[in-house]
Amino acid sequence: MMNKRLLMISVILVVFLSAVSTSARDIDWRAYKGTQINVQLAQQPWADFIKGEIKEFEALTGIRVNLSILPEDQHRQRLAVSFASGRGDVDVFASQKHNEGVRYLMSGWYEPLEPFLNNPLLTPKDFDFEDFASLTITDATVEGVLVGIPLYSEVQIVYYNKALFAKAGINVPDTLEELKNAAILLTDRKKGVYGITLRGRGAAATTIFSGFLHSMGGSWADSDRNPMLNTPEAIKAFEFYAELIQLAGPPGSVNNHWFQCQSLMASGKAALWIDSNIFAATLLESDLANDIGFAVFPEGPGGRKPAGGGWYLSIAPSSKKQKAAWYFIQWALNKENVLKAQLNGIPTARVSAWEAPQFKELDRTPELTKATLETLQLEGTPSWGPPWVAVGEIRDVIGEAIVTAIQGGDIRSVADSVVERIQIIRDNTEKDLQ
Repeated sequence: MMNKRLLMISVILVVFLSAVSTSARDIDWRAYKGTQINVQLAQQPWADFIKGEIKEFEALTGIRVNLSILPEDQHRQRLAVSFASGRGDVDVFASQKHNEGVRYLMSGWYEPLEPFLNNPLLTPKDFDFEDFASLTITDATVEGVLVGIPLYSEVQIVYYNKALFAKAGINVPDTLEELKNAAILLTDRKKGVYGITLRGRGAAATTIFSGFLHSMGGSWADSDRNPMLNTPEAIKAFEFYAELIQLAGPPGSVNNHWFQCQSLMASGKAALWIDSNIFAATLLESDLANDIGFAVFPEGPGGRKPAGGGWYLSIAPSSKKQKAAWYFIQWALNKENVLKAQLNGIPTARVSAWEAPQFKELDRTPELTKATLETLQLEGTPSWGPPWVAVGEIRDVIGEAIVTAIQGGDIRSVADSVVERIQIIRDNTEKDLQ
C-alpha cells in the first residue's frame, strides 16, 4: 500500500513538474505546420551560419523556410521594391538602424515586435529577451518602437599598442582628456609614429564621430529629430575630434577610412585607434598581434557613450504569415543557436553567449571580449549613424564639416550651415512621411 502511495505521489509530482516546465518554456511549435515563409538576409557571416541550421527549425515546426541571401545593395533594393509595392512576398528580413531604421519605420515597413514578445502563447519564457545586451536592444529600437531582434554586436572600442604604452610608462586612457594627453605624448613624428589614427574621410568619419559627439554630451537630434549639430556640446565634439588628429594624427588623415587606420595600427605606426570591434581579427593576424590591446571607449563630459549597432531580424507588416515569421525569429535567436554562432566566431548580441564556459575556453582574446561585453551593457549608447530618412546624403553633409574642422576651418559657422542643410534635406525627403 505504501509503495502504491509513493508511486502515485511520484507520478503526480512528475506530471506537476512537467506541467510547470511546459508552461514556463514551451509553446506549440507545430501550430503553423505546413506554412511557408520567405526570409531575406544580407550576405554576412550570421546568414551563412543560420543557413546550415534551418533544417532543424523545419523539423521542429513543420514550417518551410524559403531563404534568400543577397549582397547588401541588392538586398536593400529588393526589400524597398517589395515593401513599396505591398506585395507581401517577404516575411522576415534583416536591416540596420543606421541605414534603414527611421525610413522603414516612417514608411510603415516594420511590424512592432513587442506584441509578439509579450504573448506567452507565442514566446516561451526561456527566450529570455533580457539576455540581449542593452546596446543591441537600443539599436533595434527606432523612435521608441522595438522593430527587430539583434543578430550580432558591433561596438566602438579602443585599440592600443601595448609596447608603446609600456615604453612611455602610461596607462590606457579612461577619459577623453586622458586620451588626448596620451595621444600627444605618444606622438613622435620624426620616427613616423603617431599617437592616434582616426577616420577623417568625409561620411566615413561620421560613424566614429558619433561616439565622441554623444560622450561630449551632444546628440544628432532632439526628440523631434531636429538636428543638434551646432549646440555647444556638438561644437566641442567637432573641435576635440579635429584637435586629436591635428596634434597626434598622421598627415593626410582626411583621406583615411578604416582600412588606412587599420594599416597604421598593424604596422606599429599608431599608438591608438578607435573604431569597430569587428576589425580586431585582421590585427590579430598581423606581426604586431601580441602588442595589440583593447579597451572600452573613454568617458567624456556626457558619459561613456561609444557608438554601436548591427543587423537585426524584423517582420514585414505586409506579411500574411507573421506568427510563423515570429517563430522563425525567436528560434533563430534562442540561446542555443546564438551560442553556436558565437562559437563559430560571430560576435553575437546575447550576454550569455559571451559568458558561456564553452566560449571562454576557446577565447584567445579575453581583453577584447571584456571590452566588447562592457560596452554592450552600457546604457544610452548611440547608433553609428544619424536618425534621418536620407541618412546617406546627411552623412555626406556632416562628413564635410568634420573635414573642415580637421583642416582648421571655422567650426561654428560650418556647424550652423550643417543644421540648415539637414533641415532642407529633411523637408525634401520626410514631408510626405510625417
